[in-house]
Amino acid sequence: MFEFRKEMECTPSQERRAENWCTGSAICTTVGQSPFIDPGIIILYAHALGAGDMFSLAVVPIPTFFVGLFSLVATVLTARQRYQTSILQATLVGLVGFLVVICAPFFSFGKWVVLAGVLCYGVANVIYLTSWQPLLNSFLSEKRRCLYLGKMRFSWQLAAAIFLFIVSRLIGKNPPIWYLQLVMVAGFFAFAVRLLCISSVPTFVKGEHRKVQQFHYKEGLLLALSNKALAGFSIYIFALNLFACATIPLTILHLKFGLQAPANVIVLMSSISLLGQLSGSFSSGRFVSRFGTRPMLLGCHTFYVLTNLGMFFMGPGVFSDVLLYTIVAVILYVHSFVTACIDVTSTNEMMHLATPGNEVIAMAFCNGLNYAGRSIPTMLCSLIVGAGFLAPEWDLGCMHGLGYQTLFLAFAMGIFFSFVLTLMVSAIVPNRKPSTLS
Repeated sequence: MFEFRKEMECTPSQERRAENWCTGSAICTTVGQSPFIDPGIIILYAHALGAGDMFSLAVVPIPTFFVGLFSLVATVLTARQRYQTSILQATLVGLVGFLVVICAPFFSFGKWVVLAGVLCYGVANVIYLTSWQPLLNSFLSEKRRCLYLGKMRFSWQLAAAIFLFIVSRLIGKNPPIWYLQLVMVAGFFAFAVRLLCISSVPTFVKGEHRKVQQFHYKEGLLLALSNKALAGFSIYIFALNLFACATIPLTILHLKFGLQAPANVIVLMSSISLLGQLSGSFSSGRFVSRFGTRPMLLGCHTFYVLTNLGMFFMGPGVFSDVLLYTIVAVILYVHSFVTACIDVTSTNEMMHLATPGNEVIAMAFCNGLNYAGRSIPTMLCSLIVGAGFLAPEWDLGCMHGLGYQTLFLAFAMGIFFSFVLTLMVSAIVPNRKPSTLS
């Protein structure tokens, strides 16, 4: 308890102990925030409070959008204190956001209260993520990094998938609002346990690394921008996420309003999506170690295109409900599997490329573009759907489709054309070496 106040050298035994506590923290974070930010639940919750398509879909990407917008700003706080201290502060702010969302049904303007709670959590999430990866990088050796990241993601995604599966079995087809509130309360208590886990991670001192506090903010930012390998990789991840990361929330919306799927099917789809991420996390570390980064990225591009093309053909009346839901579940599983592989690969690459001593600002710069690419497409989709820019229905030969399907086709085309940006990744172009700090 409160081990973070102690400074010590990073020995193998202490490293394993810190890994276990960080894995516990990741599990608490994901299980806790699952009902809070998971598309399947938060869309149902907002819709039950009177929100429409545009509002419901716009709520989903706010936490990731905040990371993209304010990551570099948050480093002003996180670079001046221990990483664990910043995470503890973020956890307390996040818990306030939870309470606001839980209390939303008690207000006549409940959907706006949900928005306020999500905004509060978004602020906490920025502070958390600008500290989380530098904390891991402070004790993870390069040899263990990729395997540990896969193992950690496997652990928290397994816990989250089990949690969402249980929720999907309990809430039924048309759950009352207080059922969804109870799910939020369960998430609140799981999230609170993160306070214990993070406070138990000691502060490791590596003598060969200069502390980021010794840099001025401007100097650290210029150093991150001058790291051509890191900058190129960040731009590539931004472009890929721009077309790949709205598929799952758009699928949930397509199921809810386009295919008229019941609530328990929607939540079940969310758990299947997490199961796909779980499998991807379990396998990705071994895949990267065996095949390398280049084959991983090229394969992920291919499957991203195929899954979005698959959803393009999933219109009403194409198959029976059971077969249609089964195919959509397979598509979500594959897409989520690929997303987990991309996440582990990109996190490992980012930690490798970050200039020693400037990790906080370098990772905030990379994460800023990463999460901006994740959130912008979902927000644009909400505007496009809400403003009615797309034809609600269309016919192409013998195929009848909805506006949601048009966006899936656009995503597939965007991912295909973003393939050229893999030339900016140092793992694919070997002569692009990361900068070093003199």
